[in-house]
Amino acid sequence: MNRQEIKENVLNQIDPSRVSNSFCMYVVSRLPDDDVMSHLENYREHFKEIVLQKLKGDVPVNTYDDEIVNQHKKNEVTRELQTACDTNMNQLHMWLDQLKLRKKDWKDIFEAIS
Repeated sequence: MNRQEIKENVLNQIDPSRVSNSFCMYVVSRLPDDDVMSHLENYREHFKEIVLQKLKGDVPVNTYDDEIVNQHKKNEVTRELQTACDTNMNQLHMWLDQLKLRKKDWKDIFEAIS
C-alpha cells in the first residue's frame, strides 16, 4: 500500500459522529462537577422556554371558548412541560452518575488505562 491508500484507509475507519461524541465527553470530563450541573440547568431552562412558546402556539384557541378556558389550556401545557422537564432532568442526572462522567471517575479511568 502506498501512503495515499493508507491515509484513505485510516480516514474511512474514522466515524465523525463518534469522534464528536468523544470530544464532547472529553470536554465535559474536564469541567468541574458544579459547572456541568449548572450548564445542565441552564440548558434545560433555555430550551424549556423555546419549547413552551412553541407548544403554546400550537394550543388550539377556540373562538367559541372564553378567555378562562383558553388560559386554562395554556396553563395545562405549561404544567405538563414542567413535569416533563423535571422528569428529563432527573433522568440526565441519573445518566451522568451511571456513565461516570464525574471528574473523579474520569481520573480513575485514565489512571486504570495508563
